[in-house]
Amino acid sequence: MIYIFCATKSEAQAIVEYKKLKKRKQGALTLFVCDTVTLCVSGVGKEAARKAVNAFKKEFSLMKDDIVLNIGIAAAPPHIPIGSLCVIGRVVTNDKEYRLQEKGETLTCKNEAVSTYHTTLVDMESCVFAEHFLPNLTIYKVVSDHFDPSGVTKEGTKALIAAVLAEIEPLRS
Repeated sequence: MIYIFCATKSEAQAIVEYKKLKKRKQGALTLFVCDTVTLCVSGVGKEAARKAVNAFKKEFSLMKDDIVLNIGIAAAPPHIPIGSLCVIGRVVTNDKEYRLQEKGETLTCKNEAVSTYHTTLVDMESCVFAEHFLPNLTIYKVVSDHFDPSGVTKEGTKALIAAVLAEIEPLRS
């Protein structure tokens, strides 16, 4: 099974359409599902992600061969073009580091949207998924902005995600 976590409905919409997922309620979760994929919209920020993960763990038990994906947008330094799909190699927070794979971008997990320059990609939820779902987890981030969150829109987010879905290996089948 492929389990996908997105922070926002606009990140999830493109995947729901691409995989023809149907809405379903299970426990405290609202999910979008088909035979091989279950998608959960966690909400924005670490606390929302933590609540979603805890609710998910009450309903599901991961098997060794299950795949967990976190797909969403992230701010990035200007040398990474907007619209780029980035596979995350490690996630860092103020006090922890999670290694997902040898190659890939570094993603810094912050408590709020940032408008100041960072040398890494930045989002607000990935560290929660890394804390709970390694080694099953792969994180894919699409660059939405260069530390100017005021320009990020729901429609733009959906379009950015839709443009890269065919590049995400586990979703191709």
